[in-house]
Amino acid sequence: MGCPKKFSISNGFGAALMADPARGGRIVRAVHEAVNGSGAVAARGGRLVPVSVKTRLCGSVEETVTMLRAVLTAAGHTAARPVVHAVTLHARERDHRPEEAPLYERAAAVVRACRTDELLQPLCFVLNGSVATRGDGVAKMARYGFDSAMLARAALVDMRAFAAAAPQAATAASMEELVRELFTLAVQYRCAFKNFKYHLTRLFPAVDCLKDRMPVIQSQLRCYADGYTLFHVDGAQRRMLEECAYEVEMLDALPEAELGEEESKAKRIRSE
Repeated sequence: MGCPKKFSISNGFGAALMADPARGGRIVRAVHEAVNGSGAVAARGGRLVPVSVKTRLCGSVEETVTMLRAVLTAAGHTAARPVVHAVTLHARERDHRPEEAPLYERAAAVVRACRTDELLQPLCFVLNGSVATRGDGVAKMARYGFDSAMLARAALVDMRAFAAAAPQAATAASMEELVRELFTLAVQYRCAFKNFKYHLTRLFPAVDCLKDRMPVIQSQLRCYADGYTLFHVDGAQRRMLEECAYEVEMLDALPEAELGEEESKAKRIRSE
């Protein structure tokens, strides 16, 4: 319930659900029933899958708490039969952009109010919004009364943000090794290639020692197979990845149909 982009708002999802908590609650309930139905739980030996809600702040503390209560009520959440395990609060209002300072004090006030509410009190509260590193998250959890912290944009630029120790200054060698590891994990865990490449298009321009390689990523990384050369993957590591290739887009060349689509797209861009 946090995405403020126009396509989300205009289609009634993302942050638009803040104004429609009943629908938000029905979605939460549907997710809970899908992952925690009796058959699914039995197959996991009785283990439940935690379900969380992520949202932005409303215009006031009272409005935010009322909205959260409405979501949980619509989801059928009760203390005896919980549906939601955690609530992540993005400490910005719906229309705020990443450049605007997070409203940490208001988020803290929301958590304090929730701690006095019988329905909301047992939940795990997660802080989101300009959390830069694991250490930064731990410090802000303590300062603002949260149980946990979430970071997102910082990890797109440097995945070492999750490390217990503060990451050292980025060097070309260290970042290339990190990207190589990201590539191997993306293949192992069957990440969609387009998602992997999108991540790199956010990563490379933001890191000084990688910026000059961005044109290569844009033009020469067309599929996972290209990654073997670009990220210097060979030997045992390559053989391991090839065993995973049957479930990912590990192509030596784009199919003709896709080439045609790419060429059409390029022509449209040029004409615009």
